[in-house]
Amino acid sequence: MAEKVGKLNPQITKVEIGVRELREVTIYPLSTHDQMEMTSLLVGTIAEVVQSTKEIDGKKATDIEIIEKVVDIIKDNLEEIIKLATDEKENVSTKDITNDQAVEIAEIIYMVNYENFSKNLKSLAGKMKGVLGVLRKQSSKLSGDFPVTE
Repeated sequence: MAEKVGKLNPQITKVEIGVRELREVTIYPLSTHDQMEMTSLLVGTIAEVVQSTKEIDGKKATDIEIIEKVVDIIKDNLEEIIKLATDEKENVSTKDITNDQAVEIAEIIYMVNYENFSKNLKSLAGKMKGVLGVLRKQSSKLSGDFPVTE
């Protein structure tokens, strides 16, 4: 009987976490759904930071107030971000990771899910621009060939 052998996604990354004892956990690429969810979360977070820098009661927010807001937002969202990128069976929590490990995980998530995506999207936009230019030229030629009757 033939044994089924699955292909593993090359974007899956192993990282060591732990405050006292290290253990290896797996960081998975985000599904499109999870990536959109995380993007919404990040956009909302950025909007909160921008809002917090505006004047409140006629006074501009201080650097300390802005930093406090950023820290609060990170605390509120870090657990959710980790849950989206790890297997729930591994039970990864912010209690298990150091600041350096959190940054490493964030870099992996960015590199796997956003960096290549943005490069590919930019490349696709360039290709589409060329196709749209050709279509416009063809459309303008065609519209000149046919008289408009009403």
